[in-house]
Amino acid sequence: MKVLIFGGTGFIGKKVLDALIANGHSVVVFSHKRKISNEEGIDYVKGDILDSNSVKEALKSKPDVVINLVGIIKEIPDRGITFKAMHYDAAINLIEAIRDFDKNIPLIQMSANGVELGKDITDYFRYKYMTEEKLQASGLKYAIIRPSIVVGKGEGIVRDLSFPLSLGIFPIPNIDVKFSPVKVEVVAAKIVEAAENALSNKSKSSIIKICGEEEMSFKELIKYIAKIIGKNVLFIPAPLFLFKMAAFLGDRFNFVPLNTVTLKMLLQGNVCSK
Repeated sequence: MKVLIFGGTGFIGKKVLDALIANGHSVVVFSHKRKISNEEGIDYVKGDILDSNSVKEALKSKPDVVINLVGIIKEIPDRGITFKAMHYDAAINLIEAIRDFDKNIPLIQMSANGVELGKDITDYFRYKYMTEEKLQASGLKYAIIRPSIVVGKGEGIVRDLSFPLSLGIFPIPNIDVKFSPVKVEVVAAKIVEAAENALSNKSKSSIIKICGEEEMSFKELIKYIAKIIGKNVLFIPAPLFLFKMAAFLGDRFNFVPLNTVTLKMLLQGNVCSK
């Protein structure tokens, strides 16, 4: 099959590309960035997902399936990078373009586990949830992907925590929530499987939750990440207020790995059993 993928140069996107090529599919990557691979079977289309004309031009490649992985974890308002723009406006632009071009093309849409619980807590979840509602009402065939915390060496939360953990001491507040981190390769395989099933009519439109096999406390999650980067860490008790101060600074400085939105999501926890 031919797949048009938005967000294919990101953390999860790169693994999805690998899985698609391994399964013998051809891929068109829509991106405002440079190429990330010279592998056969991958073509690139440069554009802006917020620009309707760019999206319409990309659809002229006549894909069998479209995958949208565009998303952010931190806003940069002065560059127009907001949760509303990237999680909602971009997706709605894509949904409308597909519907106008060929309503029979399935859309695999990246969301997040916990959106229904967190939609009134953070804009990160709220706009993802609003996109889910629009997609479900669009008339398109779809698969909505809801992964828990995605982990992979050198990327995402593992990359963000690499420096703090490298110091050998990590403050741990008393947070009574659970997490089910899932490996990025597992998420990528599930996304490709959803695309294949949507094309072969093996499945109806659906919401797919993806979590790791183990539920962990916050401390166990940090230990798990420390193990990935090969660090032995001493944990010391710390008041939650310390994390709130760090989040306040993270809202203002990019080098701080925590911000208000991510702290609120941590305090919510993230498991598939809820």
